[in-house]
Amino acid sequence: MIELNGTTLAEELYVNLRKRIASLNKTPNLVVVLVGEDAASKIYVKNKQKKAIELGINCEVKTLPNNVTQKELQNLIKILNNNSNVHGILVQLPLPPHLDYTLLIENIALEKDVDGLNSINLGRTIIKGSLKPTHISATAKACMYMLKSLDIDLTSKHVTIVNDSNLVGLPLSGMLLKEGCTVTICNKHTHNLIQHTNVADILVSGTGVAHLIGKQMVKEGAIVLDVGITKLNNKTVGDVDYEEVKNKVYAISPVPGGIGPLTIAMLLENVEEAAKIQNG
Repeated sequence: MIELNGTTLAEELYVNLRKRIASLNKTPNLVVVLVGEDAASKIYVKNKQKKAIELGINCEVKTLPNNVTQKELQNLIKILNNNSNVHGILVQLPLPPHLDYTLLIENIALEKDVDGLNSINLGRTIIKGSLKPTHISATAKACMYMLKSLDIDLTSKHVTIVNDSNLVGLPLSGMLLKEGCTVTICNKHTHNLIQHTNVADILVSGTGVAHLIGKQMVKEGAIVLDVGITKLNNKTVGDVDYEEVKNKVYAISPVPGGIGPLTIAMLLENVEEAAKIQNG
């Protein structure tokens, strides 16, 4: 069994990324918009900011009250779009229910949409052809990077993704289809989920349901990427029951230490690319 260590992969990527950032003629600048007092969001943002600063990226966090209006947030994004010193804009999820996230993202300039979730960036990630996205969702990008690290031929592989979000399932499915995979997209409400998961050569799960995926739901010799994260008995766990599944699979990513740290690396690579685009 191969443990897909996202921390190790991220650190390897940072060696090159740090050099590329240092060679830019202008320091990349990321602005993270954080709404409300969600404890987990604060931790995620702090981790992103810390790593960004370590790499030589300026990272400013704009913290707004829980009752901020849609119009106020959209005005802030407009100001950030027009600021040539800002290269990347990220709106931290989750947002309070009165805010429409998709409309907010739609207002972010394509080149500054480092989350890759603007409908044009997301659409170009999914469709085949010569039109390429400016940025790709960091989580989907992390999943692809992790799969490529195994140096296997993805052609004809059957992939089941238990996540249908704009952040993971949709962009990742498009990327895998372009690799010649057969892709099934499910979610935590899918009936008879087991019949879709235990035939998959590659299984990706990101529902946030602790230990949703047990040994009986995984094909012998499969590759398993765990994108879920939740708390169970004060312990951080994923969708996959790691201890139960690990001896049945060819490779598996742990939680924590798997997709999470690699996602931060991909996000910061997007910021570096954004700065390069905007500074010529």
